[in-house]
Amino acid sequence: MSLRKVSSQFPNPKYSWCNQLQLILNDLGFNRVYETNSFNLISICRPRIIGKFSQNLRSADRRRAVSSSYICNYVDILNCPGTQWYLRRNLPTYLVTCIAQVRLQSSVFYNKGNWHNYGAFKSELCKFCGEENSFLHIFSCTDNFSYKQKYLPVLPEVSMLELTKRLKYDLNLCKNLYYFITSVASK
Repeated sequence: MSLRKVSSQFPNPKYSWCNQLQLILNDLGFNRVYETNSFNLISICRPRIIGKFSQNLRSADRRRAVSSSYICNYVDILNCPGTQWYLRRNLPTYLVTCIAQVRLQSSVFYNKGNWHNYGAFKSELCKFCGEENSFLHIFSCTDNFSYKQKYLPVLPEVSMLELTKRLKYDLNLCKNLYYFITSVASK
């Protein structure tokens, strides 16, 4: 009760979890729960509050992901809500990480305990051909042609969206893509 009293005198939600809770309950339409401060009412409403709050968080997360400027192709690759196919197939962690990074066209790639930056956070030129470095560039860089020929010979010049669709049905392609990327990363 003391914290509620102090929070009402200094109503900055940044510094008061009471005010944060009050705002959340008001947004969810459960302002009466906060106002009455009754254990019985809290017990009765708790499952509905948690359910509605979880739903709001998922919706907000989806809105942020769809409008992301960092991963701008997210809206193109999201085909259904819920767990993505590669997380349900019991694949080794290295393949799951690779598939996720390819699907998101992440310019920072994790491989064997090391992070490799392909120009996501700074403008950087490829040390082999001089063109602007990016995750997509590793597929077109002439210096990587031998790796591409070795691991991805069946892959013509396809869009990343098409590549990610193929990954879903071809485990060998997933493995070869991983070997291609790790070979390039370890140069």
